[in-house]
Amino acid sequence: MKDQIFKLEKAYWTGMENHDLETVTNLTYFPCVLASKNGPRIMTEDDFKKVFEQAEGMEMKVNKIDDVKFHNASDEVAVIAYRIELMHKVKGEEVISKCACSSTWLKIENTWKCIQHAEADIELE
Repeated sequence: MKDQIFKLEKAYWTGMENHDLETVTNLTYFPCVLASKNGPRIMTEDDFKKVFEQAEGMEMKVNKIDDVKFHNASDEVAVIAYRIELMHKVKGEEVISKCACSSTWLKIENTWKCIQHAEADIELE
């Protein structure tokens, strides 16, 4: 199960890199719970689409995912946590950031969907 959830998590990030709304929404359970430096949020699919569209034109690339931790709470619930390094282009300048991320995946009708995602900035080493 760990490999399957990690593959889904990477597909989610690839969808974010490619600004592929269809892929990302297909992998998300709505409403979903998000926690980031902007605070906690519960997002409907419409909310999610609005936020996603605001990022149009932003460039992002996943440089590395490592230090993966996994817990399958049941056959229908899995939690994954990891460290990620991202590159964003902001006003033409590349900015590197590192975050600790966690996601909770829920299996509904034999399909895994992300119901919760959290990010915490990590100081660059």
